[in-house]
Amino acid sequence: MSTTKWKDNKTSDINEAISLLTDEIPDDDNDNGISRRNWRIEKCFQDNLMASFLKTAVEYNLISFSYDRVSNTGSEENIVPQSGFIVVYTTGTGVNYIINKKSDAKLVLRKMLSYSGKNELDNSTFNLNSDFFLWLVNRLYYTNNKIDVNEDELCINAIKGFKGDTEDSQTKLSASGESVMNVISALSFFLESKQLKNVEIELSYGSHTKIDVSIKSNVLDVNLLSYIGEFDKDAHEEMKAKLNLLVFLEIIPLLIQEYQTDKENDEWNNKCYLDFISDIADTIADKIERKKESLQENTPEIASDSVN
Repeated sequence: MSTTKWKDNKTSDINEAISLLTDEIPDDDNDNGISRRNWRIEKCFQDNLMASFLKTAVEYNLISFSYDRVSNTGSEENIVPQSGFIVVYTTGTGVNYIINKKSDAKLVLRKMLSYSGKNELDNSTFNLNSDFFLWLVNRLYYTNNKIDVNEDELCINAIKGFKGDTEDSQTKLSASGESVMNVISALSFFLESKQLKNVEIELSYGSHTKIDVSIKSNVLDVNLLSYIGEFDKDAHEEMKAKLNLLVFLEIIPLLIQEYQTDKENDEWNNKCYLDFISDIADTIADKIERKKESLQENTPEIASDSVN
């Protein structure tokens, strides 16, 4: 469920924004071959809820929506049902949206808000790069995976998958699974390229035992089904809103802050990266050698018949 974050530059009051989002939406015409019809919109909480992230009070609500995406191929209409949600929130100044859309997120928001002008919405999702992803892998590889946050601890418990390109950009590689960091082919990828584009991580944070997040450069995918923690006691819609707020407003900013601190303290730089790659190469060589020894110990000798 890919999610992006947007800042509203036009409407500054959360209740006004909610009113706009929940207004009736007319069907599109089909002039450009694609239209959105039969909108269904619901405000999930009668009154806005409050929560605190990084000691900042956040007022929020959740909007669920669905519509039919209709494309006209000339001879017939192709109808594809679409659905999603928007966490609309404010920290006291301005209004922001977390929406589980990426490429058409701005279009859907503008449609629901009845916006037609310029610069009314800004994409405020994090702009993360391959160096950040490699830093995450590096911290876990050396078991330097705990970050102190006041009385809590943010832990990078596992890298569950990644995607990227090799240096020539001709080869794409991906790996996934609970033990991805123990797979030789996965480790060898880091010797080929610094171009990681997507990392899937498992985190724990205070009373949140398990949070799975897939991080791309400017898109987050928060796994609601695998979550274990304090929000389990909440109703599903409230958990959905709070978990997305926690990841967007607290967890990712804390990871970015730690990454920037490591860079400032020269605990993550080009030399650190080269040392990391060297250690990975040694790990791969050791794994291969142990595999060879295991095969030699467990493979029976093949008897050869003598030929007279």
